[in-house]
Amino acid sequence: MNQFKNPSNHLQCVLRSYAMVHLDPYVKWYTDKRHRIQEDLIRQFRLQDPFVPIISGSIKKHTEINLRFDVDLICPFPFDHPAASSLSELHNAVLMFFQTYRHKDHQLLPPRQQNSSIGLRFTKGSLELAMDIVPGKEIGNGTYQKGSEYLHILDRNSRTHVQTNIVKQVEAIRGCPDTARKFIRLLKVWKTQFSIPVKSIVLELLVIRAFQSRHPKGNLWEQFQTVLESMIYELRRPDFKLKDPGYSKNDLAKTMTSWDRKRFLNGLEEILAHCGDRPEKITLYFTPNHNYL
Repeated sequence: MNQFKNPSNHLQCVLRSYAMVHLDPYVKWYTDKRHRIQEDLIRQFRLQDPFVPIISGSIKKHTEINLRFDVDLICPFPFDHPAASSLSELHNAVLMFFQTYRHKDHQLLPPRQQNSSIGLRFTKGSLELAMDIVPGKEIGNGTYQKGSEYLHILDRNSRTHVQTNIVKQVEAIRGCPDTARKFIRLLKVWKTQFSIPVKSIVLELLVIRAFQSRHPKGNLWEQFQTVLESMIYELRRPDFKLKDPGYSKNDLAKTMTSWDRKRFLNGLEEILAHCGDRPEKITLYFTPNHNYL
C-alpha cells in the first residue's frame, strides 16, 4: 500500500525520521558540553547539594525530536544566596557569567535573556546545541529538598514570578504511555513547521488528558484523530484550564494569549477537516525530516 495513502504508515515514517538515534554520533559532544556547564555553574556560584543544576525539558521527558538538540538546565539557588537577593538580580548574575564565559568557550554564541531563562547556543561546524539555563530561587530557607523541589522562577513577560516544581512536571510527562509520547513528538514537529505559538508543556498535558479521558483505540491515525478531537474540545471550552503538575495553583492555559489559543485551535481543526476524508493530505501537516529518511 502506498504509505502516503495510509496515514498510520506515514506517521510512523515521520516519527522514525525525527528519532534521536540519528544524532548518536554527536551525543558525546552534547553530553560533555552539558556536564561542563553544570560543573562551571556549581563552581562559579559555589552551589552545594541539593542545589545542583538538574536536567529538564524534552530530553528528560523523552519527548524530544531531532530538529535541534535542546537541553534545559534548572539551576536552583538557596533562598539566602548572595546572587539571589531578587530573581531579576539572579538572572542578571547568570547572564553576566555566560557573557564572560564566551572567552573560555568559543563555541558559545552571545547568550540571550529570555522570559524565564538564559538562552545559550553552541556551534560546532554545522551542528548546534541549544541550552536554556533556568535560574530558580528557593521559596524559603530549607524548603528545597528531594521530593519538594519548589522554586520561584522569573516571568519577565508578566513582571512577576511563578512557583513550580520542575521535577514534578517532568515526572508527569515521563509517566505517560509510549503512544502518547509519539503524538507529543508529532505535534512538536507540526508546531515547529507551522510556527504554532504554544508551549511544549501545554501540548504534552493536552495529549495526556486525551489519553486519560478518551482512551484512544485503533491504529495510529485513528488514535491520533481521537487525541486531536479531545484537544479541540478542550480548547473550545470557555472554562478551559490546564493545571500545572508542578504546582496546582498555576493554570498553564494562561500561558497562551487569546490569539495564541485561537491560532492553536484553528490549526488542529484544519488537520482534522482536511485529513478526515482525504487522509493523504496528512503529508501536508506532518513532513518527515528528509535528512534521515
